[in-house]
Amino acid sequence: MPRTFAEALSRAPAGAEPVAQWGPPGVGPAQVRAGLGGRAMPTGPDLGTHMGFSYGTQLVEVRVDPRTRAIRVARMVGVFDAGTVVNPRTARSQLLGGLVWGIGHGLLEKTEVGRRLGRFANTDLAGYHVAACADVREITVELLPGRDPVANPLGVKGIGEVGIVGVNAVVANAVFHATGVRVRRAPAMLEDIMGPGT
Repeated sequence: MPRTFAEALSRAPAGAEPVAQWGPPGVGPAQVRAGLGGRAMPTGPDLGTHMGFSYGTQLVEVRVDPRTRAIRVARMVGVFDAGTVVNPRTARSQLLGGLVWGIGHGLLEKTEVGRRLGRFANTDLAGYHVAACADVREITVELLPGRDPVANPLGVKGIGEVGIVGVNAVVANAVFHATGVRVRRAPAMLEDIMGPGT
């Protein structure tokens, strides 16, 4: 079995279309399929000695009202490496949208299921809260310059949902830093950080 994508390509017949799949080291496709119940196979841009994913990090500062315990995101910074950025304006908008969506996931968006009928109780935006302008304060998006010459001739990589990956975790860590309460579910709700008797 080939060990790298480049080795697999060298063995492929002329005219074959290259498709890469990636899994954890030491875990074969059959084990991954079994772990996923046979429903899906994770794929990734395996470039032989490199992986062609985009990378990013998010930093969040939250403010917690000492009386009401309301949590607000005061500042957020996202820094991303996506190789060559063809259109900086739309790339920034995509990443900004992911960060805002992450605020919603981390603090607001909770699906409620009715106990009697087992149906969704908040089926509209009156009951299912998403981040609005009042929830979004100072957000900075930075795109690191550079290109990935291994990924493709232009050095372009995707930025689909890299803006939201990790936001829940950094929001939870910021809440812990501000309150000393470790919240291990999303969204972090008021009742999660209220102490007994408050």
